[in-house]
Amino acid sequence: IWGKHSNFEVAARVPLILRTPGGAGRRQPHLVELVDLYPTLAALAGLPPPPDVDGADLSGLVLGGGGAGKEAAFSEYPRCPRRLEAPWDDL
Repeated sequence: IWGKHSNFEVAARVPLILRTPGGAGRRQPHLVELVDLYPTLAALAGLPPPPDVDGADLSGLVLGGGGAGKEAAFSEYPRCPRRLEAPWDDL
């Protein structure tokens, strides 16, 4: 089974690549999480995200108008699950 099975940075770090119509390509050094995708895309589409959605709106970073990333990003992976078919049930 292929997958990232570690909490080390080499496994938890993934690129977040977004393109907006007419947007210029740029690299941002800010720390973000994939959970930020929904609120960001909703804001770029002019839609409000549902109130119970996790993540932050990063449209300011995407559009180049400024804004800040996060101070920390979190990743969770169970090291030794008791049941492989439902690894998070025994937490």
